[in-house]
This record gives sequence, structure tokens and C-alpha cells, in this order.
Amino acid sequence: MLSSTGTLYIVSTPIGNLDDLAPRAKQLLESSAYVLCESTEQTRKLSLTARLKKYVGKGSLGTAIMAQAIEDLKAGSDISLVCNAGTPLISDPGLALVEIAVASGIPVRHVPGFNAALSAAVTSGFPTKRLILAGFLPKKSGAQKNSLEKLKAAGAALDEPAGIIIYCSKYQVLKTIENVAEVFGPEVKISLAREMTKMFEEHKNGTPAELIAWLNENKVRLKGEFTLVISSTSTAPPLACPTNAAL
Repeated sequence: MLSSTGTLYIVSTPIGNLDDLAPRAKQLLESSAYVLCESTEQTRKLSLTARLKKYVGKGSLGTAIMAQAIEDLKAGSDISLVCNAGTPLISDPGLALVEIAVASGIPVRHVPGFNAALSAAVTSGFPTKRLILAGFLPKKSGAQKNSLEKLKAAGAALDEPAGIIIYCSKYQVLKTIENVAEVFGPEVKISLAREMTKMFEEHKNGTPAELIAWLNENKVRLKGEFTLVISSTSTAPPLACPTNAAL
């Protein structure tokens, strides 16, 4: 006898350009009993007709919403979980709900798509075979440096170069780059990505000092969310393409 239990869909949504929403993702969101989201205002930008429920991860309200979602799933309703941008649970809320769903034998499926960390990594020009995703670091400088020290040690322990990926808000980006310089050294290479997939997307590779100077050249660059990729080891510049004369 087939179970009538519903499915919890973890749906990735665009990190910037809303036209990137895949047809399958849109169809599943529209067909779900409702969509759990961080912000109904943000999720409405996807032009959905689906019913939206704000998912609060902490406190009694969040507990009540989560408990109701589990009951609805057990009763046979399909529910989708999204975050404001990208893939839920990757530095975004949703883990508690998924943990309970898995423990309860409720099917959990991922509709794959967007992730700022991977987008920044593959456009950095740094090694991508080994990646360390750190997400958002602590805000206090001392705790942040401690986290960076551990990330540096983790990168050094690997058998080949790795990219260490950090998410940064506009309020923390300059201080974070300064702390990276202090922990990894002033010559460490960092790739900075901002406004990815949007009209004013920008990428900049350089040392900490070069990136700070670049950001301060134009205060508009200090807006939005940032993804930093730190090269765990110095890498040689790519070989020049051969010219016709050298053939």
C-alpha cells in the first residue's frame, strides 16, 4: 500500500535575476499546498500565485509553524521550502524542519538550482576541486579571526589547493577583508563577487589591499551582499596562450 504522506520540497530560487527560476521549480511551488519562506515580500517577487507562509526558525511562533507543516505533510499535503535567494539550509533557515521531516519518514526532495558560493567559486579562477564553505563568519573581530585561523588550518590540511568561501554583508566586507589579510597574510589572493546574475554584477580578484582600494573607489560597490573566495595557497598565473608566431 502506497503511503499518502506528502513531500517536502526544498526549492532553490534565483540569487539575483528572477528570470532564472526554472519551469519545474515554478510548477512545484505553484502546486504545493503552500510555500514556507523567509520573507513573503521577497518571495512574491517570483510572481507566484501560491499561498505563502513566513517561516520563522526560532521562538514559539516558529515552533508552531513547523509543527503545523509536519502535520500537513503527514496528512498528505506537499509543501515547498524556499529562502530569500539561493538554496535553503546553505547558510539559510530550514534545517530544523528538514531534520524532523526526515526523522518522521516524510519524503524530502531537492529541486536543484542556485547557490552563491558555487557561482562565486566557478568564476574566481581559483582551484575548485576542493571547496570549503564557511558561510557567514562571526561579526565580532576576535571571533572572526579565530574562525579564519581554523579555515586556514583546514585548507592547509587538504592534499591540494582549495577555495575557502565566505558570505559577507555590506557592513562587514571591509573589516572581513582586513581580517583575512591579518590571518592569511597580505599577499593572499581573494576573489570578490557582488550582485551576481544582476545587471551590475561585478567580480574582482586581488590582494586584500587591492580589493579594499577597489571597493573604496566607488561607494556603490559597498552595497549588496558579497561572496569572497580565498585561495588557500598561492597559485601561479595561467600560461599565456600560444601565438601564431610560436606555432
